[in-house]
Amino acid sequence: MDKTPVWRVGYIDYGGKWGFDKLKKRETLKDILNKLKAFEGMKWGEIEGDDNHMISITKITKDARERLSEIGKDIYQDLFSFRLAAKKRLWGIRIREEFYILWWDPNHTVYPVKKKYT
Repeated sequence: MDKTPVWRVGYIDYGGKWGFDKLKKRETLKDILNKLKAFEGMKWGEIEGDDNHMISITKITKDARERLSEIGKDIYQDLFSFRLAAKKRLWGIRIREEFYILWWDPNHTVYPVKKKYT
């Protein structure tokens, strides 16, 4: 928790519902990279919390679990979710200080949560 994040791109998924081939605008990629750049100056202990956290793969949608299987990443028990803005999430696999970028989820559909009192 006292280390800064190291970004890895070798696991990026370009297919499926959350593949990076779905990015709509160049601006979106710029926004993602700027957020990651801001996190680089923080330690994992500062990053992890309510907005950015591990999620068991048992809690993500069936489609997301199936996609993990299709791309050979279903060996992991947890995924890490970065909240970049409102519903926008960046999903990946965290191993110690390394974060392997996996999916872009602009609509919070990998792990949809129902808001309290709605």
